[in-house]
Amino acid sequence: MRVRHGRCQLDADADQPLKHLGLRGLPEVVAAQRRWAGVVRRAVRAGMGPGEVFALAHAVVARWRDQGPVLGA
Repeated sequence: MRVRHGRCQLDADADQPLKHLGLRGLPEVVAAQRRWAGVVRRAVRAGMGPGEVFALAHAVVARWRDQGPVLGA
């Protein structure tokens, strides 16, 4: 991801018309990408690979999504 350039390069193998996705209107994505380097460092210190951490985070977010909106939040 080229946060500095405001673009995310998409998968070259996928059958899609776009080569990149503009991030200028998605500040939360840019912020998350900037925080990722710190997550990787902490994962390595804890003896985990970045892929393992990402898989766990993905599973947690998927569970939240599947549970639906939280009432009263």
